[in-house]
Amino acid sequence: MNVFEQLKEKLENRGLSGVILPIHYNRYFNALRFQPKIIVLPFLYTIRDGNFQIYKEMNSNLLCLNLHSEQISNLFTKKILLPRDQFAKDVFHISWGKDFAIDLKSTEVPSSKIFITGSIRNDGIIETSKNNIQNNQNILIPSSFGLTMMPIEYIYNIKKSVSSELLD
Repeated sequence: MNVFEQLKEKLENRGLSGVILPIHYNRYFNALRFQPKIIVLPFLYTIRDGNFQIYKEMNSNLLCLNLHSEQISNLFTKKILLPRDQFAKDVFHISWGKDFAIDLKSTEVPSSKIFITGSIRNDGIIETSKNNIQNNQNILIPSSFGLTMMPIEYIYNIKKSVSSELLD
């Protein structure tokens, strides 16, 4: 079950109905058909992204949750991954950790709109795998690195901090 299916299931368990749709396919038809009250997007950087704007224009009270599905960044790519206009800053934001939350705040996203959840992509995999890890095994969890090219020092620091946590 992927992240969106898990989220849909959790929402339905709380009495909400959910529909998982591709963000570019039949978006106008779907906005009219489903008339969403809440929309969860994998990303929203500017009003020009358009994935959310069409729904908002049809329902001005619509709530939006930006999952920020790409949060792995460095100094060069960070600007790409953060909200760049007031429209994108005014929605609710998911942060995998404190550092990204600080980055969001630095772009003037209000603290009340930021929720630190852990990695929506990897936490479930790590938790499931933790019990199966033996001291001499390593786990690689490929994710969407996109434009991110991390300096070797950054990788070494991650290796130091993650190795001890996984083996504890």
